[in-house]
Amino acid sequence: DWYSIMNGPLKKRNNRGVWQQRWFVLEGTSLRYYESATSSTPKGVINVPSIFAVSRIDAFCFELRCKERTYVLSAASEEVVSSW
Repeated sequence: DWYSIMNGPLKKRNNRGVWQQRWFVLEGTSLRYYESATSSTPKGVINVPSIFAVSRIDAFCFELRCKERTYVLSAASEEVVSSW
């Protein structure tokens, strides 16, 4: 059975510094992000065990540091950031 622990919209900053709205789904040890909530193919997958640091940048932004890359994410509110 497919299940998700959590899902919702977050903005992700790409390699060029441009913010893009994405739909994130936390499922098991994978954090997948999609172009939208109705997309069936993920744009990318973050292996949760590979995250070695999570840092709050400000009230609405946080970063996930992995060995291969750092992901910078932004939420609509501080409450949403805290829930992730």
